[in-house]
Amino acid sequence: MPEDDPHDGLTRRELDVLAKVASGLTVKQTARQLQVAESTVRTHVKSIYSKLGVNNRAGVVREAARRRLV
Repeated sequence: MPEDDPHDGLTRRELDVLAKVASGLTVKQTARQLQVAESTVRTHVKSIYSKLGVNNRAGVVREAARRRLV
């Protein structure tokens, strides 16, 4: 991941999902709002966790805020 990457390697869709997670939406609510399958949201969430080096929702929100992604 390049040092100057403002999105820390997250795709546009992952950033969309991250915003929904950070706002407290469930996987089901996020899938409905983004008009994708719940399994797709779960895949994005796993990828976000991996890219941000966290393993739960609280950690992802905290790290995303620290990195000013949300």
